[in-house]
Amino acid sequence: MKEIIYSKFSNERARVFCIRTDITEEDGKREVVKTAFYPEGRKHIENLQRWYGVLSQQYRDIPYLVNTCREIPGTDSVRLEYLEAETLSDRLDRMRKTGRMPQWEKEFASFLRDVEKSHQEIPFVMTDEFRQVFGDRSLPEGMRSAAVTNIDLITQNLVLTPVPTVIDYEWVFEFPIPVKFLLFRSILYLLESGDCPDMTAAFKFYDQFGISESMRTVFLGMEMTFQDYLTKGHVPVRDMFDSISPGIISLQLNPPEALQVFFLTDKGYVEESSVIHQFQNGQVSCTIRLPEGCTHIRIDPGNFPCMVSITKLAFDQKEASLAGVKVPGGYLNGRRAFFAKEDPYFADIPVPRGAETLSVKMTITRCEKKIMEKIVQQELENRRLKEQLGAIKSSRLWKVMERTIRNNS
Repeated sequence: MKEIIYSKFSNERARVFCIRTDITEEDGKREVVKTAFYPEGRKHIENLQRWYGVLSQQYRDIPYLVNTCREIPGTDSVRLEYLEAETLSDRLDRMRKTGRMPQWEKEFASFLRDVEKSHQEIPFVMTDEFRQVFGDRSLPEGMRSAAVTNIDLITQNLVLTPVPTVIDYEWVFEFPIPVKFLLFRSILYLLESGDCPDMTAAFKFYDQFGISESMRTVFLGMEMTFQDYLTKGHVPVRDMFDSISPGIISLQLNPPEALQVFFLTDKGYVEESSVIHQFQNGQVSCTIRLPEGCTHIRIDPGNFPCMVSITKLAFDQKEASLAGVKVPGGYLNGRRAFFAKEDPYFADIPVPRGAETLSVKMTITRCEKKIMEKIVQQELENRRLKEQLGAIKSSRLWKVMERTIRNNS
C-alpha cells in the first residue's frame, strides 16, 4: 500500500502558487507528488510537465538532466522522480568545511559557466511580462537571455546523479531574463545558505562573470519584487507576528516603508518637525521646504536593512555633497548606500547657507539583514586594508624599497 512518509505545504504564497509536496513510498520505492492546493493552482502544476520537456531540450548540451515529471490523470497532481544523491550545494559545503577551497572555486565556477552557456540564445529585451514579475528596471544594453528561463537553477537544486539532474523547476518564465541575473541569484543564495565562505569569495565570482555593483543593485531589487509577486497580496504568517501575538504592543511613530527627513534644531533632530513621504514601489520622489536657518538634515530611508540608490539629492536644485556624511551600521559608495541595521539613516547632511528646498529621488531596496551584515562587514574590512596599504606605501621604508627596485631593474 502506498504511504505518505513526508508532506510539505507551500502555502505562504498567493493561491495560484500554493502547492503540497508529498514523498510517497510503496514496496520500497519512493516518488515525489506535487498537488495544487487550490483550484486556481491547477495551471501552475500543469506547467511543470511542460517545463520538464522544454528544459530537457535547453540543458541537453551542458549536459544536465531534468527531474522526470508525469501527470497523474484525473488529478491536480504530477509525479516526479525521487532522487537519492547529494546536491551541488552539499558538495560545496563539504569542500568548504574541509578547507578544499581551490576545488570549491573550480566546482562553483564550472556550474556558473554551465548556467551562462545555456542562457545565451537571444538578446535581452524588457517586456510587460518581465515588468509584472521583476519590476521596471534600468539594465545595460547588450545583455543575453534564453527564450525560457528557470530562475531557480541554483546549487541547491542540482542533484549530483551520474549526470547532474535539475530539480524544483517551479519558477520558469517564457520571456527574456538576463542570464547575469541567474548568475547573481546563484551567488546570492549560496552566500545566504552559508555555503559561500565570505563576501570576498562572492565578489570574486561577481567580478569574474561581469556582474558590476550597479547590476547587483538592480538584480537585488528584481529579487525582492519577484518575492512580492509570489505572494500577490497574501500576508505570510511570518509577517503577522505583531498582530497575532498576545501581550505584544507595537508602538510605531511613523508609518512603515516611508522616507523621513529630520531638521537639526537646538533640541537635536525631533519627530515633531520631521517630514514623511511614503514609498511607491520602493521609490520616493519629493521636494521639501526647509525650515529657516536649518544647517543640517538627517534622512531615514525606512525601518529595515536596505540598499539605497540616490538619483537626486539637491538643495535648491544643486546637487548636495555627501563627502563626510555618516551612515551608521553601513557604508556609502558614491551615490549608493548599504545599511545592515534596523532604522537606517544618513547622518548630518550639511545644508548650504540660505537653501530653501530639498529635492529627493531615491530607490530603496529592502534586504535580508544577514546578507547586508556580510556585505557591510566585508566592505569595511576592505577599506581598513586599503588604509593600511596606503600607510605602508607612504612610509620611508617603502620609498627606499621602490628606489632600490627601480635602480636594479
